[in-house]
Amino acid sequence: MRYQQSEILDGHSGGVVAISFSGDGRYVATAGTDRLLCIWDVQSGLKLHSLTTDTPILSVAWLPYDREDIVCGAEDGSISLLEIGKTSIKITGSWAHTCPVERLAVEDCRSSRIASGAHDELFVWATVQGQWDRQAVLPRPANNLDSKDRDIVVTSIHWATSVPNLLATYLYHGVVVYDAFTWAPIRAFPVNGVIVDASLRPGDAEIALSNATSGFDVYSLRSGSPQYFLPIEVRQRRSVPVLFIHGGNALVAGSTTGKIVLWDINTRRRHQTLSFPGGDNILAIAVSINRFIIAAGGMGPNTPIVLWKAEEGRRRREGSAEPSYMGASLLTAMLCLIFVLAVGQYLHTNDGIIDAAKRRLV
Repeated sequence: MRYQQSEILDGHSGGVVAISFSGDGRYVATAGTDRLLCIWDVQSGLKLHSLTTDTPILSVAWLPYDREDIVCGAEDGSISLLEIGKTSIKITGSWAHTCPVERLAVEDCRSSRIASGAHDELFVWATVQGQWDRQAVLPRPANNLDSKDRDIVVTSIHWATSVPNLLATYLYHGVVVYDAFTWAPIRAFPVNGVIVDASLRPGDAEIALSNATSGFDVYSLRSGSPQYFLPIEVRQRRSVPVLFIHGGNALVAGSTTGKIVLWDINTRRRHQTLSFPGGDNILAIAVSINRFIIAAGGMGPNTPIVLWKAEEGRRRREGSAEPSYMGASLLTAMLCLIFVLAVGQYLHTNDGIIDAAKRRLV
């Protein structure tokens, strides 16, 4: 499966720092340093809504089971809920953190709890009688020899699906696993380097860490030990996104060189490299799982959002080249026929040779 560029969405005058697809993959939300939040129709590439905010939106997530609701984290520490209508957007929100809300994670279940990260603050929220209520303030990670006297900064948050856990990565303080009922840390392990982003592999066995100093490290969550390393050219220490896709069989990641790389996790080899216009540092990547679409945004001025579609996924959606088992059966039958004819010819030729030899003997 290979990806081809399908759309370029122009609408931001600054860097694009957050991208999120709706649950059904029909819409994509983008937020930029220009204080714009845009909602796009994925199939047509049309911009459906454009909202100018008082402060830049830094994190965006669609709520599951409701494609019309989006939660946003802002630079001023506020968290807002956006209800998207056909012609308007209803906004409700309040101040939530003392620092910019750079990370959001929505639990993929009916309860739809939200975890938010803002510098050293990690909070959990839930809806109570239609209002967002803060359920927990999670403890900060412990210092080790490498992280002593360094700032505590949340760089990613993940809800586990196989066990009731919440995972968080920190810029200098490694990975921490929290119990999703007591909110106590139950496991933690340090990581060499600077973690700027992470992705939890489906099944919760591994976590891919974007290391600003070298590339991408994949760690076992059970043992806390490194499993393998995926290198990439690093021109400068910047935040670079990373994301497991295709059920955890592939990894897509940005770079500081304007390249988006897809790795085959089973072979540890690069499967494909996508080029971003202008060679910008890639700040945000999102994937529509059910539509096989990758979206990315960069940090430069007037940066576009670029969409790539998987060729196989596009053909199946359009119905123009559905895999043909009948065609495969016909091909198999033709190959068998060729084989039988070849064998028959071989036997016929050998019979002729044998008959000639008998005549010579006589």
